[in-house]
Amino acid sequence: MYNYESPQRTGSPCDDQDHTLQALFDSMTDYERGEYDYIHHHDAADGESEEYNRGYGDAYAAAECATFKTINQMLGE
Repeated sequence: MYNYESPQRTGSPCDDQDHTLQALFDSMTDYERGEYDYIHHHDAADGESEEYNRGYGDAYAAAECATFKTINQMLGE
């Protein structure tokens, strides 16, 4: 018989990854969290700091400018 750990006793195999991601999120500035939320298609959180809103807005503006440039190149303008 094999000596396997019980999943109910040890928890999810993803626990280590979850801990690593949480540590990453905890180390982000408000600006970086705003960028992250936009890039990953999360709605802007209500009641966040000015830096969060600036990060979200800058990421939005960069994406819109890239889209505009791509469309202009496709149209040959």
